Amino acid sequence: MLSRPASCRGCPLDSIATGFMAPSLSSLADRYKVALVGEALGEQEAEEGSPFVGKAGFRLTRLIEWAGLDRSKFDIFNVCWCRPPDNKLEGTPYELPAAAHCRSAHWDYLISRSRVLVPLGNVATGILT
Repeated sequence: MLSRPASCRGCPLDSIATGFMAPSLSSLADRYKVALVGEALGEQEAEEGSPFVGKAGFRLTRLIEWAGLDRSKFDIFNVCWCRPPDNKLEGTPYELPAAAHCRSAHWDYLISRSRVLVPLGNVATGILT
């Protein structure tokens, strides 16, 4: 499990969340320049410190493969880089402030790496639009 960096201080989730993730960034020269953006870490993601490695990751990988694409050519990260209490972010009082903090502290710079951002779910869609 990755420990949260000092940049997480001031986030409403800092003292109540678990885990921290590093984004899964494609270093391939022929990458798609597409970012898949999820909500937050689940239990297995928090343990491994990587986005979409649990059940949702299995499904995501299978869908990508079914479409004839290569997962390693995508950038993959979440709007919140830790696991919120009870694995619930949507509809909580800290949803928007936590996502805003994560954006400025962790992933805002990632947006310029991609030509296309694909939000995966309600929270990511709301944050990115």
